[in-house]
Amino acid sequence: MRVRFGWGTNIDAAAVDVRATLEDEISELPDDIVGPRVSKFDIDSFPVVLLGISSPLDPVELTQLMEDQIRYRFARIPGVAQVDPWGGYTREVRVELDPARLTAPLGLPINDILDAIRDANLELPWA
Repeated sequence: MRVRFGWGTNIDAAAVDVRATLEDEISELPDDIVGPRVSKFDIDSFPVVLLGISSPLDPVELTQLMEDQIRYRFARIPGVAQVDPWGGYTREVRVELDPARLTAPLGLPINDILDAIRDANLELPWA
């Protein structure tokens, strides 16, 4: 989402207003939603490089390559403030549990399995 202000608006004050409004609304969002990020933009912070990449690789593999190698290398260039990839595909794993098979031979409570999956589903910051 973008919020645009008229020419001459005090951007610092407007950013504070936007953040305050978001704080009021965040409690309405589901718990698993990543909170919004407020960024101020001025012409001096316009991207110097916009890079488009295509490849015969699987889209998920290409996205992973961009995240693991290319984004990392751009971020290490002196003077680069931020690297924001757009688009791409995020890998997703769907787990379907068969309640009959869980209870009969294994006797595993479904909550234990859900907790194990939830605990293993981590996003760690770049090292």
